[in-house]
Formats: sequence, C-alpha cells, structure tokens
Amino acid sequence: VAYRYQAQQSPGPPSSLKLLDPVTREMNCFGPRGWQNLSCLFSWKRNEAKASWVQYPFSSRSPVQGASSLDFEGMEKAGMLRMPPMEPLVAAHLHPRLSATSSRPLALLAKADRFQSALNERAYKAAAISVRALNVSSMLSAYQAELCEDMNTKPDPEVWEEITVLTDICLRVQRCAVQATAKAMGMMVLQERARWLSLTNLSEREKEDILDMPIVPEGIFGSALASMQQ
Repeated sequence: VAYRYQAQQSPGPPSSLKLLDPVTREMNCFGPRGWQNLSCLFSWKRNEAKASWVQYPFSSRSPVQGASSLDFEGMEKAGMLRMPPMEPLVAAHLHPRLSATSSRPLALLAKADRFQSALNERAYKAAAISVRALNVSSMLSAYQAELCEDMNTKPDPEVWEEITVLTDICLRVQRCAVQATAKAMGMMVLQERARWLSLTNLSEREKEDILDMPIVPEGIFGSALASMQQ
C-alpha cells in the first residue's frame, strides 16, 4: 500500500516532539523527553475503543475516523473491503428455493438468519479496516526505524522533522485500528444479544431498542436489563 503524506516544515530544529494531529494534542501524553505517562496512552486507547459502544451501537452508522485514507486499489479482490459473496450455485444446492440464475442478491430465507448475516457483515467490514490500518502502521514503523538509525549516525533536523510527521501519522492510523476493532467487537456483542432476544416475544422495535443500549464489560445486556425486566 502506497501511503502518501506531506511533511510540514518548521523553522529551525524542533526542541520537542511536535505532532500535527489534534488527536495527539488531546492525548497530552508527550513532553520534551517523550512520553510523560504511559497510563495516559492506555487510557486514550481505551476511550477510543469504547466510543462506539456507548452511543447507539446498533443504529449508529458513524464511520471510523480516517478510514478512507486506508483504501487501496484492489482491496475488494483481496477481501479487505467486505465479506466474500455467497456463490449462487452453492446457495441453490443448499436451498432449492434460491435460484442460481436470479439477479437478486442472495440472502438466507429466515429473517433472524438475515439479521445475523447483516451484523456479521458489519463486523467483517470493521475488522477489514483494522487490518488495513495495521498493515500501513507496520510499514510506516519500519520506515521510521530506518530514519532513527540514520539519526544515530548523522543527526539531521529535517530527518527528525520527518520522524515526527511519521509518528503523527502512525498515531492516526492506530486510532483507526482501535476504533475499527472495537466496532467489530461491538457487533459480536450485538449478535449475541440478538440470539437471546430471539427467545422472547418482544416486538422488533423493542428488540432494536435493547440492541441500541450501551455495551458494557459486565454483561451481554448490561444497562438493557432494566428495560427487559419491565
């Protein structure tokens, strides 16, 4: 993947690590000598991960920040965009009511199964974003290591400036990976909720309201328990 960026030049050599993205300023974990507190980084990552779990995890369609910058030519053929399609011949063989020559998109016949497939597709897309982000991050880190080695042999303000730009980009890409992975995890929780909700006689609207309740580590339904007990 060819990742493009523009290195912004600053007058004179930097006296401290200067990062360009507002995300890194929000973290407030850097000082003149680098990391001030590693727990700050872990807290930031945790907050990024849980963001998609709190506000309407089912109905929300908020995109992963910066995900579009990770697109590359041929990613769909590589399975890095969406789940591979179901083969018409296999579908027709497994269920005769599904025609192998139909122009309509193939889908499972039972509504509950189609719902599970839709959640699974959303989880796959989020995981694919995470894979693309980690791929870019690994290549940028390798290049950054080469620049650091050059700095050890011959310090250069321009090389140092490029390192800070790469650090900024890596943090942005890692944020994409964290957010996307958290979305995939959230979809798995929603799938489990949906399986248990299929045992109830609740209306579709009531089920969707429960699916939209915040996700918490304490339990599959978490804060939705109060609504279910009414």
